[in-house]
Amino acid sequence: MDDYEVRRNTWEATIPIEFKLGPDIVHSVKPAFLMLKRVEYFPLVINKVLQNFTNISSTVRETEDIWLECNGQPLKWHYPIGVLYDLHSGPEQLPWSVTVRLKAFPDELVRKEEMRNLFLQNVKEADQLKHRGNIISDMKAEEHNKLFESIAQGRFDDFWSINSKLMDENIINVPIKVYFPRQIMKQLLIGLKNDENEDNTLEKVLELDKEYNVISHGVPLPLQTPLLWLARNMAYPDNFIHIIVKDK
Repeated sequence: MDDYEVRRNTWEATIPIEFKLGPDIVHSVKPAFLMLKRVEYFPLVINKVLQNFTNISSTVRETEDIWLECNGQPLKWHYPIGVLYDLHSGPEQLPWSVTVRLKAFPDELVRKEEMRNLFLQNVKEADQLKHRGNIISDMKAEEHNKLFESIAQGRFDDFWSINSKLMDENIINVPIKVYFPRQIMKQLLIGLKNDENEDNTLEKVLELDKEYNVISHGVPLPLQTPLLWLARNMAYPDNFIHIIVKDK
């Protein structure tokens, strides 16, 4: 069930992003271009983004009201970067264009300093579904910190030295979030087996009424893919499988 190459490739996958400063900055500043990992979160890399802009003041770099938008919509940057890209763009639109805003922070977004607690809260929620919270609650605070810091610093081996404990085969339910067209997100409570004691697959749990593109990590997924394999190999660092369903 474990596939090291899939885990490694999803960790290393990157997206080219063009960052433009919005109308909050009155003088002209050239865009900044970065390659960012799909498994990262914008709040963890936003300082690096700002450092790539030239001719902006230190006051701008240190603002607490920074946020991001795409096509006029605030980006829910507590989602992984890969999920946001798959929701708002696609492979035909590269580099992905994102606008940096410096004023009027939207009420519906989380502050970047809240990212650590929110991430660990999501991991705990995922483990509650998988193991009734027994594994994450037995971990030490140092392990929680290492789990988060390894994402912030891009250390695959450090991350999996802790995360592997959350990936045993004694899973009760599969943590899965599905984003349907028009960005309607549903969190499903799905067991490994259906009522006929057959392995649950994407096809059996999504129950789509027509043909869609079903994507995770930018990869089209066969509907026959078992959920257990996805949970162990293609979950994002928060331990949820994030599935994007798009019109063909």
